[in-house]
Amino acid sequence: MVGVSGPWRRWLPPGTVGLVVGSALWDWPGGWSFWIDHPLVQNLVAGFALLLLAGAVVAAFLRRRGARRWVGVGRAAAIEFAVFFEINRWVMP
Repeated sequence: MVGVSGPWRRWLPPGTVGLVVGSALWDWPGGWSFWIDHPLVQNLVAGFALLLLAGAVVAAFLRRRGARRWVGVGRAAAIEFAVFFEINRWVMP
């Protein structure tokens, strides 16, 4: 799977929320004039934050779907091993 892996995956959603809150409160002492005067920067920061948040949601969805894919295989393997050991338990003595 292509994307963020390792320790970054865990910090991506809280980091994105922190980026949005930090950028929103960054101009608060100045009377909100920076975001009004610079709409291009405002749109770039908002787009980047939205991209990170959407990436985190998609990565979590794909990770859960990938984990659920192996549930059936695990159950089938457990049943086959149980049958195998049950048969061999009767054959061994």
